[in-house]
Amino acid sequence: MPAINFYPRFADQVESGQKRQTIRLRQFHPGATLYLLTGQRTAWCQRLGVGTVTRCRPVVVDFYNYVPRIVVDDVALSMKQMEAFARADGFPDLDSFMDFFGDHHTLPLAAWVTEWDLAEQTEETPA
Repeated sequence: MPAINFYPRFADQVESGQKRQTIRLRQFHPGATLYLLTGQRTAWCQRLGVGTVTRCRPVVVDFYNYVPRIVVDDVALSMKQMEAFARADGFPDLDSFMDFFGDHHTLPLAAWVTEWDLAEQTEETPA
């Protein structure tokens, strides 16, 4: 069963169920169980919950003529849709989303956006 590790800055949002999507290079299939973690492979690993994949779609994150561009399922999102997508992914706005992906990946980034329902929340789970 796959485990997904999150940066500490996203841990509270994942644990509360506010963040229920992530962009990864790996494709997950609907129905798969995901273990949601932070600090994976460290002494302070914490399980944030367990999710069930509801949807996994191809996504491309890039700039086109210096303008942010997010394409999901071969459909380019409008500016309003991109703002909502960035917030759903745990960012306060589209600019911080684009900054993060520009800093952590080579753009254009072709990946998968995985969405899940939180099946189980944990208060404290030993690593």
